[in-house]
Amino acid sequence: MKFLVFTFLMLSLLNKSSFADSTFIAPSYFLTYGDYSNKSYSISNAVYLSTYLTDRITLINHYEYLNINLRKDSTYQQHTILGGVIANFFPYYLKFFYNYKRGDYLIDNNKLYTDHTNIYSIEAIYYQNLFYWGLSYSFENAIGILNSNNLTHQQIQQITGRIEYIYSPSLYLSIRPNYSALKDGRKLYSLSGKVTYFPIISTAVKMYGFYGERAYYFDNDILTLFNQDETQEYQTGIQLDYYPSYNMLISAGFQHTKFQSFKINYFIAGFRYGLFI
Repeated sequence: MKFLVFTFLMLSLLNKSSFADSTFIAPSYFLTYGDYSNKSYSISNAVYLSTYLTDRITLINHYEYLNINLRKDSTYQQHTILGGVIANFFPYYLKFFYNYKRGDYLIDNNKLYTDHTNIYSIEAIYYQNLFYWGLSYSFENAIGILNSNNLTHQQIQQITGRIEYIYSPSLYLSIRPNYSALKDGRKLYSLSGKVTYFPIISTAVKMYGFYGERAYYFDNDILTLFNQDETQEYQTGIQLDYYPSYNMLISAGFQHTKFQSFKINYFIAGFRYGLFI
């Protein structure tokens, strides 16, 4: 919901602005540190660029470099590139994303194998009486060495619903049911929720999580992919967003996620700044 709310806010500001011959862009950077219960750790550097071409069309670009230190002599290095479009035809909204991921497994700095994942995602959203109703479909195709049993090909079809309610100007509620069907036969169901509260106009507190089962989950709001083949069982998180001005965001958060055989604690920090060019 973070990108969705920010996008709608910026589009409304653009619609009222006098910069008719300018383009509004919002670059951002996020750093994530992951502490794994199996003694591994990860560092992710991610950059985003939102380009508001008109009050109806927004382009989203994203690049992430993730490094996971598995053992003393082995690492997993992942590069992710994403491009997308958000179309605003109020009360209708459409989101289209393409995501490409390449992962390299190295031992003593020598590449042992590479895996590739392509993701195609689309979502339609409808606004009515303070509610956002949405439905998204994502298709993922992963090729490479994907788990310890030498799985070489996985396909995932993901259907995710969206019910968001603006309870008040300071309180947003979100529920997202999810169904995933994997080529290996897994049928996974989960339910996620998020509460966004503004105790003061410049600060947002977000509490979120999910319970159930999911794998290779693509989040088309925060544009992240949980690309582990192992089934994910639950997640909890909290995030603090501070807006020093209408076009600047400073963010920090903590997230705990549980897979079948291990857990990960994520520590997240980032900022976003919007400007006219």
